[in-house]
Amino acid sequence: MQEINRKKRPIILIAGCSLLNFSLGSFYAWSVFLEPLQQTLAVSRSEVSAVFSFATICFTLGVLFGAPVYRRVRAAAVAFGALLIGALGIAVAAGSMSLPVVIVGYGVIYGIANGVGYNLTLQLINTELQQNTGVATGFVTACYAVGSVVSAPILVYAIEALGVWNTFYALALFLLFAAVIVGMLLVLAGTTMACPPVAVYQDAAPVNNKIFVVLWFGFGLGAMAGLMVIGHAAGIISAYGGAPAQIALGTMFVNIGNVTGRLSGGWLSQHFPARRVLTVVMASAATVLLALAFFPIVWVALVVMLLIGFAYGANACTYPLSVSVYFGREQLAKVFGMLMTAWGIAGLTAPWIAGVIYDGTGQYRYAILVAAAAALAGSIISVVLPEKRLSEPAISKGA
Repeated sequence: MQEINRKKRPIILIAGCSLLNFSLGSFYAWSVFLEPLQQTLAVSRSEVSAVFSFATICFTLGVLFGAPVYRRVRAAAVAFGALLIGALGIAVAAGSMSLPVVIVGYGVIYGIANGVGYNLTLQLINTELQQNTGVATGFVTACYAVGSVVSAPILVYAIEALGVWNTFYALALFLLFAAVIVGMLLVLAGTTMACPPVAVYQDAAPVNNKIFVVLWFGFGLGAMAGLMVIGHAAGIISAYGGAPAQIALGTMFVNIGNVTGRLSGGWLSQHFPARRVLTVVMASAATVLLALAFFPIVWVALVVMLLIGFAYGANACTYPLSVSVYFGREQLAKVFGMLMTAWGIAGLTAPWIAGVIYDGTGQYRYAILVAAAAALAGSIISVVLPEKRLSEPAISKGA
């Protein structure tokens, strides 16, 4: 019986982490609430957009400060708590009918819960599994993107049928239900602390500041390149003469590319050194962005949306795995939390910069060129990383 349990344990663990990320993925379906909230609250688009700006900041804070929690609280309790607190945040937003309270509920509370839960899944996969961690990480992070893809049309329908406030309540109930299932799965998987003592591992390594700086700038530049385009996907296709159906197709392509990129990034990181994966992915992103800048054709824009979504998803999976590669699995939660500050800055600034450039020039070409330059810089920076695979021991501070 114990042998059977040992064989089933990785499957149960991956199922729990996948459901946790899938449930939290509704976080990125925020855009479906924009117009309904704007009309209901009688506020401007920029005012209601502040909700997701706060959510981005708080997501980053949740990732950054999750590590101490993972060392003190059992993983099942953390996962249950993240979904429970997320449900509470959504319920607070639902009962307010006030923009400031929506910011607190969805932006602050749900944002922090997302960061804590998402980072927990990365930590669990990379500490609890001994084999195929790259592929498993790709699958689990892809479930987060799938959650946003699946929840978006459901939420749109719910808003039309129930109204925005009742839709918030329905989402909160779903998160409560998911909390129970995820908690049970992680208990069955036998998880304890997501961050066990460092002495448990043979690949422990002090944080190498030079490597961290390279990863930080590479992650930030890659995120900036992706978000400058992804954040304006509909606008770019429209500016290139796309019809409404093509605009919808382009946004769908971004999500499909994102999911595929996360799955592929895990597989690539399992079989090739992290430096090669990061360098090639960002160089490819720079190439397709240059094509988008110089060939303002709708079908080119559609293909590029798919490929940029792929590059963004591959980076989202490969960078946390790179932390395990260079610093050891036991430091993933701590180091990736610090690394996420680069993503937070990119998330706040990249779409805004693209908008400013468009307002000043009346076209997206120059914003796309800036994104291409960011991707190219990220690729060049990644070249200096050490040649190292996921299965090799972590690099010491003096290496």
